[in-house]
Amino acid sequence: MCSKRILLCAVVLCVATLYSIASLAQQGTDCRRSKDPPAPGTLDLTGDWTDNSVNLKVKITQVGTHPLNASVEVQAKYEVPYKCAYPSDVPHDPGALEDDFTGQMTKQNLGAHSEIAGEVSICMWQTKESGTFSRVVQGKLSLIVGEDGNSMSGSFEDPVKGTQNISFTRLSKPDTSPYDPAGVIKTTTTANIYHDPSNNSEVAYTAPPGTQLIFEEVILDAAGNPTWYRVVNGEGPPYSKNTGFIPATQITCDKPNIKGPATKG
Repeated sequence: MCSKRILLCAVVLCVATLYSIASLAQQGTDCRRSKDPPAPGTLDLTGDWTDNSVNLKVKITQVGTHPLNASVEVQAKYEVPYKCAYPSDVPHDPGALEDDFTGQMTKQNLGAHSEIAGEVSICMWQTKESGTFSRVVQGKLSLIVGEDGNSMSGSFEDPVKGTQNISFTRLSKPDTSPYDPAGVIKTTTTANIYHDPSNNSEVAYTAPPGTQLIFEEVILDAAGNPTWYRVVNGEGPPYSKNTGFIPATQITCDKPNIKGPATKG
């Protein structure tokens, strides 16, 4: 009777061990690369904003982060070019503005507001024998960034109207993810790339072992472990057949995130 109990316990232990090993074998490789933490006092305005003076969406790009006592370039472009509307019914060539403003952002210390000094694009109208048309001129711009980095307000000099108010509101949140958004991976075996993140989805392509892929998104399970990688632009031209979702159990990378998905550093 005792020997039967010992045998039963051994079987249960063996099954549990095999299950544990199988579970570990199915855990996907974590190829996300941890970002370096931002330096104290940094500010990044890059993202989507609204130019409230014309109620149009603009894309702001900041060249470099913003440490103390440094100056960085800030550029704003209209998502849809701004049409120069002439304030009358006179037939005219409206033209359009691609750029909203450019400038240099400075910050003297952590307790002060960041300031942008630069130039804003303005429509100027001219009437000649050939008709009325617009041309682009630059006006002096001054902006103060809100303490939370999600708003800007100030003024610019219009050569005709004089000093005009201008303000911006951030639409997209800054990227606070502890990981870089993309990376390079390789297939460890012959692997299916699916149209959707599901083994029941349509197979877009079957990649041979060692195929290099670029991932732009990682899908995690409830415990924070990678399960799928969304891959694009693999070996071939953009939008090639190596585009879709690949299981995290079938890839490898040069520098896996050995700290684990729960670690932010």
